Formats: sequence, C-alpha cells, structure tokens
Amino acid sequence: MAIGSVPELQREFWSGFRTVVEDSDSPFVATAALPQGWMNIAIGRSGIQLLASMRTTGWSTEDGGAEIRAEVHIQDNFAWFDQLAAHKAEIEAAYGGELQWVKVEGTKSTRIFINRAIDVTNRNTWPECYEWLVEHISRLKAAVGPWVGKLE
Repeated sequence: MAIGSVPELQREFWSGFRTVVEDSDSPFVATAALPQGWMNIAIGRSGIQLLASMRTTGWSTEDGGAEIRAEVHIQDNFAWFDQLAAHKAEIEAAYGGELQWVKVEGTKSTRIFINRAIDVTNRNTWPECYEWLVEHISRLKAAVGPWVGKLE
C-alpha cells in the first residue's frame, strides 16, 4: 500500500488519535498532531512523560516490524528509573500485566513500555491502534502516576 510520505502519515495518525482522545473520557490530554513517531503526554512532572508511539518500521534493525507502544519515558535520570524499578511488582500489578523495563547504559533515557506489532501504514488498523493506545496509556498513567510525585 502506498502511504505517501511518512511525516504526512504520522500527522494524520496523530490527528485521528487526538480526536479519539478528545471524544472519550480518557484520563489524559492529547497534544498537537505533529509529523513524528510519538505524542508526548504529561504525567505531572518534567523529565518524565508518557509517550504514545507508532513506527512504520521496526524499533530496531533486528525486528523489522511496524508497531505501536505505550510507554513511560524518563529523560536523563537513571535514579528515577531505579526508584520506579524498586516498585516494579506494585506498578505491574496496578497496570494489570507485565511491562518491559529498559535501562541501557550509555544512553540518556530509559523506558517502561508495552508494545504491539501492527501495520500502522494500513489506515484500516487505526481505530484498533487508537483504542489500544488509549487503554494502555490510561493504564500506565494509573499505575505509574502515583509514584511520580515521590521521585527524588
């Protein structure tokens, strides 16, 4: 399927996502629809945020597949990641499932996420993508949000 330019596809995807969030009783606010692979979502403190992400190709050269992610992104603060990781069992219990916890030495950021393989270049999958992202961003916010104010 010809998708046009990736930035056009991204802006269109996030525009649709924003509409879905605005029309729902979601516990978060969607930001502007930009031509990028993610949308930042506030969680109440600078340096840590929720991200809704979409990729038209894989996250790494090894996987090669398109997917969506709901994630907690911590920029430049391994200490906060470690503090959250100390409560991993409680956070995952509140979330209602297992999450991926990624701390890569030599990088500036860490991630706590859940992902799903899906072809985001197929616009017919977008309603399913939006539903999944709203559900999982909401669950992440509920699970991690109470800990954010306690980070030192």
